[in-house]
Order: sequence, then structure tokens, then C-alpha cells
Amino acid sequence: MKLRQLEIMLSKPETKKEDIAIVMVALQEQAFVLGNCLKNLIEKWPKPPTTTDPHTTNEVPLMFGILLEPKNLDSTSET
Repeated sequence: MKLRQLEIMLSKPETKKEDIAIVMVALQEQAFVLGNCLKNLIEKWPKPPTTTDPHTTNEVPLMFGILLEPKNLDSTSET
């Protein structure tokens, strides 16, 4: 709704170039601040401890305790 109102106001012939510049600079500033806040939040977010699976070797440590690969089923086991 607000975006449509802004679009209508900017398309009017009586809208000054300075007004458009002010709106664009304000939007760029908001985008920068939001991006900076998200970057800081991600950098400071607590990282979960990683654990290693004793049944695997040379593997990347598991995160969150979830194994995303299927188990190798023994070919001799009955289903």
C-alpha cells in the first residue's frame, strides 16, 4: 500500500526532483542500516557446538546432531 502511494506521488508532474532525491537517499540509508543490522546479528548469533560421529572417519563434524545421509543397510539383513 505505501509503496503504491509512493509510486503515485513520484509519478505526478508537480513532484520536484529534490523530493525524489530525498526519498531515494532515505531508502538507501534504510537498506544500509537493515543490512548492517542483519550482518551484525548473524556474526553475533551463538553457534551450536559441533559433535563428531564416532562411527565415521574423515567426515565433517555434524551440526545440531542431525545426520542427513541414509544409513548403509547390511545387505544380509532381512526386511
